[in-house]
Order: sequence, then C-alpha cells, then structure tokens
Amino acid sequence: MVASFAQFTQGSTYTRDELTKMWGYSGHNVIDRGVVTPKKDKRVFLLVTELKNKHLPQYVDRLLGDTLEWEGPKKHGSEPRMLKAKTKGDEIHLFHRKRHDQDFTYLGPIEMMSHELHMDRPSRFIFRLLNAPAARP
Repeated sequence: MVASFAQFTQGSTYTRDELTKMWGYSGHNVIDRGVVTPKKDKRVFLLVTELKNKHLPQYVDRLLGDTLEWEGPKKHGSEPRMLKAKTKGDEIHLFHRKRHDQDFTYLGPIEMMSHELHMDRPSRFIFRLLNAPAARP
C-alpha cells in the first residue's frame, strides 16, 4: 500500500496502531520488523527504537544530533533496496523513539552517509537527517 504523506507531520508522534492503520496493514507484524519497504512505493520507512524490549534482538541504534547510527536486521533483506535508494529515486524516512514503550516521532527523510555490510552479523549504517531543524522534536 502506498502511504500518503499528507497524513504525517514532522515532529508529530504516532502509535504502532496508528501507523498500522494509516498504512492499511491488518496487524503490527509488518512494522514490528523495523523496516517497511512497500513494493509499490518509492519510500523505505525505518522505525527505530533505541532502548528495546528485553525479549527482542538488541540492535545498537542511536540518534545523536542529526546522525542516526543504525544496525540493520540480521536477515539483510531490506539492505539492497536501501543501498540503491538514492540511485533509484527512493526516499528513506525515519520514525524514531527512545524507548519501546513510547510512540514513534516522525523525523522525516534521511540520507545514507556510510555503511558496513556484514553477512554474519547486522550491517551498520550511518544516516543524516535531511530536514534536521524542523525534524527535531
């Protein structure tokens, strides 16, 4: 499903239920993966939680100023699309929350600055917020 970005405002917060409904999904399982890559959409959505629930994989993700340090999922399925995003005209958008019991804040588009690809462990990515002054909650 193609998400209308008219419904998102930078700096506004959204629950998992709201995002699931807004994107037309029947359940959380799609957004719980942390990377949403709709097939008929030119956007990739990262849903980043820094302090994760103890029973979930403990990827090291952190937002430092305008820079996001992010570990990709162990399965590596979304990496090719993110790596080709700029050349294919895709956009990567960030929804961020500090803790797993908080709502996500939409921080807007981000740009990949560097990456380290790994197959035996999560790959590492560095992103920069594109609209930093307006994006910070």
